[in-house]
Amino acid sequence: RQEHVTVSPPYPSKVIPVAMGDHPRGLYISYGTWMASVGRDADFEVGCVPSFSQCCCLGIGCCIPSLVGSGHSFLSGGGVVLKKALREGESVVVEKTAILAWDKTVQMDAQCAGGASVVCCGGMGCCNMKLTGPGNIYIQSMSGRKWAMAYSVS
Repeated sequence: RQEHVTVSPPYPSKVIPVAMGDHPRGLYISYGTWMASVGRDADFEVGCVPSFSQCCCLGIGCCIPSLVGSGHSFLSGGGVVLKKALREGESVVVEKTAILAWDKTVQMDAQCAGGASVVCCGGMGCCNMKLTGPGNIYIQSMSGRKWAMAYSVS
């Protein structure tokens, strides 16, 4: 007997399949990006953010959800979705809403978005997220929050 389950992202976006075997220590995920997992040992964990500056400046709260196990997980991401493998010591600075997921081996930190004029008038907020390898990161160009703001009726 064949059975089917259908899942769909909560807003117009792409479905990103992630082979969990490629992430043996697990994968941190942003809130609202997980759709489904296939595998008997797929599980969630919740970890504490290591520093107060990350908790306050990055807008991710004091806890970070993560996926662990084998099989496949499916994430939703909008716009262009990019997977980047960071080498040891290689860093990328992204807007905090652009990150979908990152390996637990990747170091996360807050970085000032710029000088006072950029922070006050540039529309980028106070801090960006700095991710330092080794490990994989998944980045999106149109988060659910951005999509909702762009298509909201005034």
